[in-house]
Amino acid sequence: MEFIEPYRITVLVLGLSGIAFLVQLAIADIAAVKARHTPGFAIEQNHDSFLFRSHRAFANSNESASILILVSLFSIFSSADAAWLNGFAIVYLAGRIAHMTFYYCNLKVLRSSAFAIIFIALLGMFLVGALSWLEPQ
Repeated sequence: MEFIEPYRITVLVLGLSGIAFLVQLAIADIAAVKARHTPGFAIEQNHDSFLFRSHRAFANSNESASILILVSLFSIFSSADAAWLNGFAIVYLAGRIAHMTFYYCNLKVLRSSAFAIIFIALLGMFLVGALSWLEPQ
């Protein structure tokens, strides 16, 4: 497992992202219980509702989780530059936590800015993996 050693921070970000998603699930479930929402019924699409925002924050995280996993694995197995990959992974995690927080607080412009940071971080993670394919072996 020596090959994974340089990517320990990226692997840590994967784990911490999983915990962040679990926290989001708990918050969404608690919000549903407090709002007396009946499971299986649609949640009213209203950004003034914390229940709606908590479920959308969780859904947004789920939407990017598979991309995070795929670009992480691609870049690790491509022997990408570890410093860049780890750096982009940290930016992703910070952006994801910021996005979640801004969504809960209904700060739309900041939430969109955090999404842009997440998008750039994921793109960066992919690019460092792709660039390693251009280097001579």
